[in-house]
Amino acid sequence: MELSNLGDDELLLILGYLSARELLKCRVVCRRWRDAALHPHLWRMKSVDSYNTLLASAVLRLAPCLDSLTAGSLWNFIFDKSGLLLASTKCAISKLHMTFSMSDACYMALVITRQASLGRLKEVSLELFKGKADLPLYRLRAFLQQLLHTPGAAQFEDPVPASLRQLWITVPFPDPYAHLRLKWHATTLEVLKLARALPPAASLPSTMPRLRELDCPLLGGMAVMAQYEALRSLSLEVKLDESTVPYLLGVESFLRAAATRLEFVQLSYEAHEERAAAVDLVLSLGGTGKATAALETLLFSFDADIPTPPLQLRPLTAILHRLSLLRTLNIGGVPSNAFLTALDGEVLPHLRKLSMKTPEDSCPHVVAHSEPIKKLLQSYPLLHIRISDEGDYFDCEDFCDFCAGNKCHRIPDYSASVVFSHPLEDSCEVIHDLNSCYEIHLSLSEVEVDAL
Repeated sequence: MELSNLGDDELLLILGYLSARELLKCRVVCRRWRDAALHPHLWRMKSVDSYNTLLASAVLRLAPCLDSLTAGSLWNFIFDKSGLLLASTKCAISKLHMTFSMSDACYMALVITRQASLGRLKEVSLELFKGKADLPLYRLRAFLQQLLHTPGAAQFEDPVPASLRQLWITVPFPDPYAHLRLKWHATTLEVLKLARALPPAASLPSTMPRLRELDCPLLGGMAVMAQYEALRSLSLEVKLDESTVPYLLGVESFLRAAATRLEFVQLSYEAHEERAAAVDLVLSLGGTGKATAALETLLFSFDADIPTPPLQLRPLTAILHRLSLLRTLNIGGVPSNAFLTALDGEVLPHLRKLSMKTPEDSCPHVVAHSEPIKKLLQSYPLLHIRISDEGDYFDCEDFCDFCAGNKCHRIPDYSASVVFSHPLEDSCEVIHDLNSCYEIHLSLSEVEVDAL
């Protein structure tokens, strides 16, 4: 029987045994064979390797579809016909296996975009080799974002079993794959630092059973962190904008629920952040009900100097009675009179370290001898008060009348000093060195006499 007498189905069955190269040769026999040789049924199971650039170029120009294409070391053939055709071909590929350098990342984003638009892309396998070290990361970032938002690419296979214990993602832009790494290693992570790594719409995994330390900005869905039973340390960047304001309710819910477990909390604010929702976040640290908060260290920080007492001191003063285990407190600014008055020795009975700043244009020596400081030392005999000088008093005796007339203590030539009153022979968790010029020792007799 002559091949010309075969029906279309029989002809396709026979042509199905041919390779991609042989099919392209068959298309020049006649019009019927041309149409048959380019039938999608024949090509949807074919695979092509782009190392053979002539064959790859012909297939990408003529074939309607492919099962898979392997494209290795694109930087070597990116300007060949096959390389350029990858970003414009009408050949719909089901599986892409590609090796590329960072310099090709933007081009690869175009390839992924093109194949996604053709509607058959189901699997992408990528291998990135180092290439030139001085190339900007934005190219790789553009590619990863494109891949993440490719239709049909919602499922990613776990590259390795859960194994990471510590993960720091501190790039200055959202990492589109950060939430995937969290998902893959959620069961083993113990220390996590995210900076601004997560995309705005992403959230933390619902369970991270071993997580002990977390450092992150405001994120969506933070209420689920109440289920992180092992979490003991939290550093939170509280910077509000239109995208983060809705997250505050979830953060408050988490802090209230976790108050009996969190031992370390640091809240970092913008200096100008005065919105009540952000300030009142402090109230959540007191927890709920009659349970005692576990907090031992509480730190406030601001990204610029604050000449007046921070607004966060008002809600903090309201919950001092619930923080009975607190030992270290840094208020990050100038203390208010109401706050200092509230520290009467009955609240915060275990307080050992208190950090504050001097008022603008004030000398730390004057502050150390002020009545509020003396009363604090009288109420908390084992307290150490770290006073940071934000002014220019590096040579106080030349500028300060108090220092010029009172030679009782050496004033540090630096911007901070520690004031304490307990006898040096007493056991203390702080190692004292009075010769360091950092410390001001007010004896108990001085404190008691001056306080009368």
